[in-house]
Amino acid sequence: MRFIFLSLFTLLCQAASSEPLKSQTLFIIGCEILDSTLKTVRVLPSRGGYLCWPFRDGSWVSVGAKGIIRWSPEGEKIWELAGEYHHQVRVDEDENILVLGREWQEYRKKILRFDTIEKYNSNGKLIAQFKISEHLQELSALFNSE
Repeated sequence: MRFIFLSLFTLLCQAASSEPLKSQTLFIIGCEILDSTLKTVRVLPSRGGYLCWPFRDGSWVSVGAKGIIRWSPEGEKIWELAGEYHHQVRVDEDENILVLGREWQEYRKKILRFDTIEKYNSNGKLIAQFKISEHLQELSALFNSE
């Protein structure tokens, strides 16, 4: 089990509690938010996603093998993108969403899975994408240099 350190703002948990919370250090495991004593503060509904990351306004994004979903602070779906995503999701200081994706490509007469690194704005528009499959020669040179 891995712990991801996160400092959240007061608004994150207002939807889960009528009393405002003071800013505190929290941890996220999957879509569960824990306090410093590892007590569950809130479980973010993900509907098929297994990784979540909050925004400052209390909304969040969930990511899984079937896509990305942006949720309102009240738990209503704002938008959804189909795709295969795995292992990592982060929201940066500009509220862009960073994820690891995957794509299937033919390589040496076999269909293989290649990772992608993708950046979306908070409205779900793709801003940047790095495809491993497009950089195989450069990566091969890195690993085969003497």
